[in-house]
Amino acid sequence: MSRKYRKTRPGVSESDVLPTEHSSELYPHQSIVASIKETADKLKQDQATRGDLKILDRALKELRYAFKVFTPYRKQRKVTVFGSARTLPDDPAYQQALQFGRRMAEEKWMIVTGAGPGIMEAAHV
Repeated sequence: MSRKYRKTRPGVSESDVLPTEHSSELYPHQSIVASIKETADKLKQDQATRGDLKILDRALKELRYAFKVFTPYRKQRKVTVFGSARTLPDDPAYQQALQFGRRMAEEKWMIVTGAGPGIMEAAHV
């Protein structure tokens, strides 16, 4: 049976990339980690550009850091607010962000912003 996406490369069995029951590296999501590594290998095979690889490297590192930061809040509902840092308090958009932020806080949502002034500040007031 032909599949568009395989779990492992042709000629590589799952036992080559997955830990055995006697392995000290038992991890319930090892197959996903193996898939990530396989994708990285394919990028090399495809001769991805240095720029593309740097973007991917940075994105993965930032995602890993974000996962670590937000792990304690995994069950907390979150909303992200971004907007212009130049928006002044008398602007209707600022007022709307202010009302939105207050309403979300009343509903016990965590508000995540870029921590800048303007719209982001309004959502946190």
